[in-house]
Amino acid sequence: MYARLGIVVGKKELRTAVARNLAKRTVREAFRTNQHNIQSLDIIVRIMKPFDKTNVLQVREELLRLLHKSKRCLGS
Repeated sequence: MYARLGIVVGKKELRTAVARNLAKRTVREAFRTNQHNIQSLDIIVRIMKPFDKTNVLQVREELLRLLHKSKRCLGS
């Protein structure tokens, strides 16, 4: 098995398609580069705050923190 990712970005949070796609690409890339550290999980990420180019690193770090937290909760 392998980890799978779902990303939800609403139009209320990010109005333009360009912004929504940037958010999705950022999350997808962070997931892809750390996929070897993740167990076989189905992960759904929902973007709930405004997102722009200035906080890409912050979002990436937050996603990694949550992935490591889920790994600890599962006991591995």
